Amino acid sequence: MVGDARRVGLQLGAVPHQGPGPPVTVVFPAYDEDGWSACFESYDQHGGDVYYVVTLDDGSRFMACADAERYGDDLSGPELVSGLRDSLEAVARSGRTNTRYVPFPPLW
Repeated sequence: MVGDARRVGLQLGAVPHQGPGPPVTVVFPAYDEDGWSACFESYDQHGGDVYYVVTLDDGSRFMACADAERYGDDLSGPELVSGLRDSLEAVARSGRTNTRYVPFPPLW
């Protein structure tokens, strides 16, 4: 289920994307799932990576990275929402980060 980001105190991400075709605004959703939640942190347009803060139900937090561009060229289809959810769930279930990226200033 797409959540509202209250668990990690951040907002949904809406960022402009310059890809093939006309520019679009991409909305990266927050997720509130059983056992974990994830909230958009940033988007690396050059690499196509999306970074989320994942919070487990036990309160632990870590960063997760997903390749957004693998879910569609324009990043505006339903494949993005479900694909990111699946990628983030795999990271959440592992219980540890899949990236060396750390936001500055740290969010926790």
